[in-house]
Amino acid sequence: MDNANFIESLYLRLLRAANEIKALQQELDCLAMVAFNDPEVAEAMAALLDMDAPCALSAAMDEMRHNLWFYMEVLRNGSQLGDKLREHLGSEQCLPAAVGDDVMLRYLAEHRNHKPN
Repeated sequence: MDNANFIESLYLRLLRAANEIKALQQELDCLAMVAFNDPEVAEAMAALLDMDAPCALSAAMDEMRHNLWFYMEVLRNGSQLGDKLREHLGSEQCLPAAVGDDVMLRYLAEHRNHKPN
């Protein structure tokens, strides 16, 4: 797959993911409104929130938000790391190895559990 097709595919996946997240939010909002007046729905919603899926989604969204912020900062700013990253984006090597130093790996490891505002 060439770079243009890859970028277009990634762009479309991001749009689909954003739309799916918005739909989930609307459905949860509606469910919460119904649960306010219906004890059975409130109980079912509480059971849903005790399952692994909402926690896993929350963790994945936090990590994705962090990663998107990091990539946007690196690619938009004129940092040395951003220059190296842009220079090697088309290479067949994996990205951290292509950068040539362990700055990105260290940054990601140190800020893995950091949640941006």
